[in-house]
Amino acid sequence: MTKDRLRIAYLCDLSPLDRNLYSGGNARIFEALQRHAGDVTILPQHWGAAEPLRRAIEGLPEHWTIRLRWRAHFALRHVIGRAAGRALRGGRFDVVFGAYSLPAFSGVPIPGDVVSAFTSDAVQSVYRQSEIGQQFDRPGGIGAALDGWVERRERAALHRADLLLWPSDWLSQAVTARYGTDPARAHVLPLGRQYRAAASPSPARLGPRPYRCTCW
Repeated sequence: MTKDRLRIAYLCDLSPLDRNLYSGGNARIFEALQRHAGDVTILPQHWGAAEPLRRAIEGLPEHWTIRLRWRAHFALRHVIGRAAGRALRGGRFDVVFGAYSLPAFSGVPIPGDVVSAFTSDAVQSVYRQSEIGQQFDRPGGIGAALDGWVERRERAALHRADLLLWPSDWLSQAVTARYGTDPARAHVLPLGRQYRAAASPSPARLGPRPYRCTCW
């Protein structure tokens, strides 16, 4: 390890070695940190004493698993976070880098001399209130009754981060406004910023023949 390379602990609820998870973003972030920032260690992702519950949730139909897994993770965050906390204490890390999962980030005890960072392309409560998220919102039910509790857990997790990295100004501003996080800790790193934007194609011109729209 060279002197200027950071010792980074990577924290997520799912493995960044699987390129199918989180639409591949988890893997790309992990690889970018390895390539450009330092030596990266993946923190334990098992649930410890609550591992049987995780396996039971994963056995449910897919439309149940994500929301239920995250809420269970929030509820049991201190139990689940013990293994990652032990790895952090014994690893002499410079940074703990949380990706995508606020439940995972919320439950791990972070030593005071370790910088904490978090990034995601969405936060559940912000997404739920967005124009797109409202199209999928569900009225009433147990899930809706827990929304306030989930948002309080999200707020607590976000406030413990030293750095918050967002892919857009919109998300950065929405998180700051909704959760009252310190804007000085937020930094915008646009997705795909290493790529040069392609030129917009010239619009095709229709001929004089009349057309009738039949798409409705």
